[in-house]
Amino acid sequence: MQMVVTKELEKINHSPLRVLTKNVDKEDVKLLLKIADQLITQRDKNNFKSIVNASSSANITTYDDIKKEDATMAGIIEMAERKGEAKANISTAIDMIKDGLPASMISKYSRLSLDKLQELAKSLNTTLVM
Repeated sequence: MQMVVTKELEKINHSPLRVLTKNVDKEDVKLLLKIADQLITQRDKNNFKSIVNASSSANITTYDDIKKEDATMAGIIEMAERKGEAKANISTAIDMIKDGLPASMISKYSRLSLDKLQELAKSLNTTLVM
């Protein structure tokens, strides 16, 4: 078993790990957000979004403060949070499709289009209840 003490990690080289704590340091978040502008590959961008989404869920007040202080960083945070929300909506829709709930109800609560719901149902090898 290994234990990582995030506060002892180097700020620049380990900023993605340093923000994965309930008591995140605002400067660590700002550093991570600055690094985000330099990401090139889609894989790196997706990983970044996942890290910000997890960190912001555990540190709502800190992220809200950063959003108020810096419009550019607010945009980066909100983009990452939308990605997390979209994943949650898809997960909700999948569960509702599996439970056999009607498409209109699924669309209402997941905020997904009928086309997207049909696509999900097809991927689950099931029929969407209309």
